[in-house]
Parts: sequence; C-alpha cells; structure tokens
Amino acid sequence: MELDIRIGLWYTVKANPNDVEIRRQFDRVARADPVVFAFDIETTKLPLKFPDAAIDSVMMISYMIDGQVRIRTGQLIDSTLKGTITNGLLIAF
Repeated sequence: MELDIRIGLWYTVKANPNDVEIRRQFDRVARADPVVFAFDIETTKLPLKFPDAAIDSVMMISYMIDGQVRIRTGQLIDSTLKGTITNGLLIAF
C-alpha cells in the first residue's frame, strides 16, 4: 500500500543486493490482463499434526490457472481412483 502498486498497471522493476526499485510505466496505458494462479497440496500426516517432510508423502497437488483445474497425484494413490470425479475435479494420472 505504501508503494501504491496496483494490479493491471505496468512497472519496471530493478533489483540489486540492497534494494528493489519499482517504477510505474506511465507511457503504457493498456491494462494488463491479470492471471489467477492457485494451488493446494494434500499430504499424509498424523492426526492433529502438521505435515512433516521427513516422514509424510505428497498425495496430490491440485492447481488452477485462470479457471483451468489440474490435479497431479503421487505414486501411492490407489489406481482405482483414476477417472473418479471428487468435489467436481477429475482425478487423472
């Protein structure tokens, strides 16, 4: 908020080890189309615990880019789930 950086505007960004410089490009007036990216990672875990990378496995990673949903499953997932629709999402290998 302090830097007044807004979605859909163009900026020039320069980074060095001590600072990042962000300047708005006022000569570019056409708005950029925003892209939405979201993801979710499902893991095995002990009850009432957070996942631990040392002992837990990734079961599934689902992600969405501008409304297109994809699911990736780990090798430990039962192959009988292939083609199943769960919560509106198709499980694919």
